[in-house]
Amino acid sequence: MSLKGGLSTVLIVALVFSVSGCSGYRVSRLPPGASAGELNGPAEDVVQAGQTARIIMNNGTSITGSVIEVSSESITLGKVGNYGFEETVVLAAEIERIEIESGSLSSTVIAGVLSVAAVSLLVTVTAKDGPEPQPEPQSESGK
Repeated sequence: MSLKGGLSTVLIVALVFSVSGCSGYRVSRLPPGASAGELNGPAEDVVQAGQTARIIMNNGTSITGSVIEVSSESITLGKVGNYGFEETVVLAAEIERIEIESGSLSSTVIAGVLSVAAVSLLVTVTAKDGPEPQPEPQSESGK
């Protein structure tokens, strides 16, 4: 394997991993006044419409979707299902824990910088090698 081929492979792998970014879930809660005040774990945020949430139910099942509506008594999640867009209303009394999706801003910035650097390096290495020069054709008078 040539240096160029090995470097290209490493850069492509780095680019794929950096573009994927990092995101996870953090514990959240319904707005104040929720009847299920026993929600487990420390809450960082109040869940808001537009966020992606995962609700862990008292029976151990989980539901994931986009938050459509939220109140102190219930949360409505929506997602595309087999029969179109489906909305699910979950009462506060049925919720053990609410988790909202959180992406890390610093890891996103680092991933972007690494991606740009990797592509720039790949272009530079490819441009330096360039195509091999072709021999000049010999003229008929030079025989």
